[in-house]
Amino acid sequence: MPMSEQPSQGGGSYGLMTWSGAALRTCVFGRKLRGWEVSAAMMSAVGAVGFAAVVVVAVAAPSPAATVAQDDAWQAVPSPDLRVPWELRDVAATGASDAVAVGWRTVPVGTSGDGPAVVLRWDGHRWAVDRRYPTKSGPDVADNLFAVDAVSSSDVWAVGSTDFRPIAEHWDGKRWRGFPGLVNAEGSSEFLDVTIAGPSSVWAVANELVVPQLSPVAQRWDGSRWERFVLPHPFDVFAQVLAVESFGPNDVWAVGHGRSGPTLDLLPIAWHWDGTAWSYMLMPRAGAVQVTPTDLVAVSTTQLWMVGYKLVRLDDPGNLPIVQRWDGTAWQEVDGPALPPGVYPHAVLNTVAPDGQGGIWASGTALPELVEPFPVTSIFAHLQAGNWTVQIEPDSMQGEIHGLTHIPGTGSLWAVGVTRDDSGGCGPCSGLIGLLGP
Repeated sequence: MPMSEQPSQGGGSYGLMTWSGAALRTCVFGRKLRGWEVSAAMMSAVGAVGFAAVVVVAVAAPSPAATVAQDDAWQAVPSPDLRVPWELRDVAATGASDAVAVGWRTVPVGTSGDGPAVVLRWDGHRWAVDRRYPTKSGPDVADNLFAVDAVSSSDVWAVGSTDFRPIAEHWDGKRWRGFPGLVNAEGSSEFLDVTIAGPSSVWAVANELVVPQLSPVAQRWDGSRWERFVLPHPFDVFAQVLAVESFGPNDVWAVGHGRSGPTLDLLPIAWHWDGTAWSYMLMPRAGAVQVTPTDLVAVSTTQLWMVGYKLVRLDDPGNLPIVQRWDGTAWQEVDGPALPPGVYPHAVLNTVAPDGQGGIWASGTALPELVEPFPVTSIFAHLQAGNWTVQIEPDSMQGEIHGLTHIPGTGSLWAVGVTRDDSGGCGPCSGLIGLLGP
């Protein structure tokens, strides 16, 4: 996961580097690997989008205190043996005995008899591969699944792509059925995130690659068809949507970032759907030259949380966690979790979820050094009553965390991601699953 718009070196390693294969596509479409936005950002664009910006002036919230937890509350949970490298990107739970996790196999298409996409189900006792998901590739079958949302055990939406074509997969309690999204005739895209806003209102976001401009879009499923909306923005070089969340059919939010002119600045942006149209507002820069929002979660109408990471200086390749909150009126910067100084100076937050008690959990990855080898460490941070509690690599959960979800009716959470070896490589990698609670 490269961490800034700095020159890349090396190949196939973790850190400031060049990736290959499936990860290379992230540099164009901004997958939830979250690090390769830079290549797309450095693509030149023709013409500025003529929309008036609504700039929100935010007041920084009080600085929460941070402590490092001494006891590991998170524990690793056994995952299936898929016999090939694979990773998990998101998870959704509808109860203590029902959860869905999605991702993909990191092998060439056709080399695995089970197909490239990964869908796991939790039945209250163990995680197992959902054999009901189609294993044969096709125009309505996603080969890569990046995100999942669920409102019941018979209403689950997972989104992703096949051959750079957006696809949403729906589980109705009996079978999985694919619904290809709309694609600009001149470009390609992938669904990166999804939110179920209502019974006939499912939103997915994507970035369309139309050389030389990358265009963020939102698509709404109304129960029978997709409708495509181009997201407005003020940028003239690069714009990207990365996450979506909803309070209801007429209150949907998305976040991303963009760039204008010759600078390398990446500015955070939020979009809002009010039931009629999408509008945008610029978010606080948090004293950074680059800000990358990675996830959103709605806790209440005055608690919409964004997490991600920021680069304070271009001559310092290390990133820092960033947390912002929409309080119903404006976006406010909130001090993120503090890691032990000098030990974990480089960290990103990839995902956020409610804790079921009015607070939030955020998780991601930390690097002690940005030099080889690249030891990857998982981090978990809990914000409650204004205070952060941090856990670093609990229960030997070495790797990247990309998805969190609260288990309804409990104080427990699921976390999913991918294992990494001591050098930050795949070695081979496999899906990583963690549980907070009994």
